[in-house]
Amino acid sequence: MLKSKTLVLAGSLLCVSASWAGNFSNMDLKGDYAYAGAGFSTAGNVVSSIGIFSPNGQGGATITGKVVQDGALIPIPDQECTYEVESDGTGTLDCLITDYAFVIDHNGQNAAFIPVADIKDENVSGNLTAVVLVKKQ
Repeated sequence: MLKSKTLVLAGSLLCVSASWAGNFSNMDLKGDYAYAGAGFSTAGNVVSSIGIFSPNGQGGATITGKVVQDGALIPIPDQECTYEVESDGTGTLDCLITDYAFVIDHNGQNAAFIPVADIKDENVSGNLTAVVLVKKQ
């Protein structure tokens, strides 16, 4: 049976149109992906983040990047993360800085991530409230 998914978050619409037969695994999320995200600091200012997300196809990933908070550019040290892809293409990503839920498209080339926890880094305060999009490089 073919399925199609659409995510709706906080009044914003994000579409990841995908049709698949429900046979995803961790192996479908592999390679280097560019990411961008945005949210708000505890002071109410915009926080944005860019970087590289590198899943290994076996449930492990590395994230490296930069955060702009209150006008300061803050490098994110490399973080080791774990992820789990469900057979329907949805999954979870657990990292030191925050945790995410995601959905990947039918060939693993695109994904949409949403944070499901506050930022846990002592150097960055606030929450990524916008959808984080990634696309394979």
